[in-house]
Amino acid sequence: MPDSAYLVKLLGPLEVTSPGGEAVVFPGRKSAALFGYLCLEPGRAHSRELLAEALWPSLALKSKQVRLRQELTVLRQLFGVAEEGGLLVSTRTSVAVRAEGVVTDARQFQAAWERSQATPESAEPALAEVVALYRGDLLESCDELGEAERRAAALIFEKATRQLVGLHEGAKKYEEAAVLLERLVARDPLNEAVHVELMQLYCLAKHPTLIWQHYEQLEKIWQSALGQPPAPHLRVLALRLMQEASPSPVPVVAPAPLVPVASPVPRPRRFSHSFWGLLVVSVGTLTLLGLLRPRENAAKARATIQPARLRWLYRDLPAPGEKANSEAKAVASRPEGMLCVTGLIETQKQDVNLLTLGLSSEGKLLWRDTYDSPGHDCDRAFSVVAGREDGSFFVAGESYLPEAPERPEGWRLVVLKYSARGERLWEFLSTERTENKGEHVRIVLDAQEGVYVGGTAREGEHRSPLVLHLDGRGQQLWAKTFAATPEVPQAAFCALVADEAGNVYFCGTVQRKLPTGNDWLVASYSPTGALRWQQTVDGPRQGEDQAEALFVDRFGTLTVVGMGTGKPPEGIGLGVAKFSTNGEPLGTHWSAFTQRDLHFESASLSANHRRLTVAASFTYLDGSVETLVKQYDEKGNPLWRKPLNAVSPDRSFASALVQTDSVGAVILTGLLSTQPQYTLQGQSTIIAAHLSPEGDLENQQRFRSGIEWCDVPNAMTVLIDGTVVVAGKQHYLSKETSALQVVAFHP
Repeated sequence: MPDSAYLVKLLGPLEVTSPGGEAVVFPGRKSAALFGYLCLEPGRAHSRELLAEALWPSLALKSKQVRLRQELTVLRQLFGVAEEGGLLVSTRTSVAVRAEGVVTDARQFQAAWERSQATPESAEPALAEVVALYRGDLLESCDELGEAERRAAALIFEKATRQLVGLHEGAKKYEEAAVLLERLVARDPLNEAVHVELMQLYCLAKHPTLIWQHYEQLEKIWQSALGQPPAPHLRVLALRLMQEASPSPVPVVAPAPLVPVASPVPRPRRFSHSFWGLLVVSVGTLTLLGLLRPRENAAKARATIQPARLRWLYRDLPAPGEKANSEAKAVASRPEGMLCVTGLIETQKQDVNLLTLGLSSEGKLLWRDTYDSPGHDCDRAFSVVAGREDGSFFVAGESYLPEAPERPEGWRLVVLKYSARGERLWEFLSTERTENKGEHVRIVLDAQEGVYVGGTAREGEHRSPLVLHLDGRGQQLWAKTFAATPEVPQAAFCALVADEAGNVYFCGTVQRKLPTGNDWLVASYSPTGALRWQQTVDGPRQGEDQAEALFVDRFGTLTVVGMGTGKPPEGIGLGVAKFSTNGEPLGTHWSAFTQRDLHFESASLSANHRRLTVAASFTYLDGSVETLVKQYDEKGNPLWRKPLNAVSPDRSFASALVQTDSVGAVILTGLLSTQPQYTLQGQSTIIAAHLSPEGDLENQQRFRSGIEWCDVPNAMTVLIDGTVVVAGKQHYLSKETSALQVVAFHP
């Protein structure tokens, strides 16, 4: 720190120390807020007009200008002007502080964070510095200025804290990790997921008393803030963790009878959703249907499939110029309950438009929009994700453009951003041609709401994974395709995910020369588009291997799930592979290869940092379908497996979608078909199954439109009160018509 510089602490309460070591006292809040904001970026000139507008928005223009001049006079008296060796640099239109005149903790905070991410192997000291510097919110006494910077600093603190918790936990320093989580609890006391993590850490540290003390504290917080007790499964979890933490068995008081309640957490972790082959979840709080049923009724739930307790049902009606032929492909929800459903609809002009709906948590249509690209041919959506703060939604899909002077014909990736009111804020069409036969188009957001979109690019006969990075305004920052080699002439994209640092990961399949067959492809790009690492995984049988889904935890550990195919008659096995944040393989677990001839249909993945649940569907050559649910611990060790081919003697459970809560309980939705293999000639029913953290089938519900209808689920989300929302279509068997359908199962 230069001898002539002021030390300015912007994180937490504003503190300014002069070069002589004396504390600077501000006469009022506005002058302190103005000085603190100017010190966020020393040397940067700020518009007087914008500063006045932000600090006094309700005053007339002349009054704002007078107030700003008064506060600047105060700052000149405290710090002097640059012409005389002071800090303040002022013109008729702008104001700044001299860059070399101040040293701020905010700059030190940012520098320590960048060091921690640049060298992950020696990140612990830098992460500890980040956490220590964060005394509180950036410019916490200034509500008028610096809101974006304040959110960014809070996000860095949470990321650094979680990464440091992971390092301590890996080194078995459970007490140090618990102290860090206690800070997160203090900052956000209604965040149920952090409470759960803290009790789990107390369990690892063998402190059963602290577990129960913390649960009692959680009860008081819920009663004080929300006027109701926590969800019943939290009490069950606390008692179970106490048993695990005790060196000898301890008596456990039976919990009170479980009563269905709405989840009390008003701001849960967000989910990002997909369909059929992929569902990746950032886990938050769910009040699960299975957990709300008293344990003594579990046997009855396993014996029969109960009719659905519908909360609401929405079916889309065609507008003028549209045909009765629509389908939902993806759904996303916001914490306040708003839903965005997207898919496609056929028009009377024999083309297909991209269809997007906004629904309330009660199933009421809020807005409806159709997108017809410049090619006026075929537009279809496959993925949707909720924006971070502004109520927006981002939709991704494909549009077919006929040949034109400025472009060759072919498919292009399309991205649309919608406001909470359904206004289309911007649209983006890629220049790269694509070909996504398996509907594998995915969209994810990073922490700064940068947009990543993935698909399969086509150039002549060559296919390769394509990843696009857009900023929040829909401007393309970069586009990357996986480079082909003589050894890897073809590759295809399947799934995409981004970590908290802005790195993006994708998985897919590479086609190799015989006799090795296809392999998994896993790769990562940095926020600037540089290739960080790439890996391939060859199954144990050197057959046709295919990666299906992936998940990255808060520590940057990547989990990939897919299938491996053996040579006949070895069949198919399910694989789970883990990689470090730098791409180092951490091990692969393969399930036993079945001896029956079968085809792999799809796999979906749901995970938190302690449990990973995989649901995979297989179709055998005799026409029967099996869905296998498997759960693994954080190290990749299998915990339990549950086959669901015997849900009903004459039906097959297929196309499963899965979600896991912070405790490890599972919600599973899929297709229950009367045909051995799903076709539109057979009847099908939407089913929701609920499994306990131990893999026990708690209950099942089914929804069926009627004898002449086939109900197809394509995507799932869970609302804050535990309502399970399934989006897809209702298909009329005797006619080539269908309707976009959204079914909400009541908890």
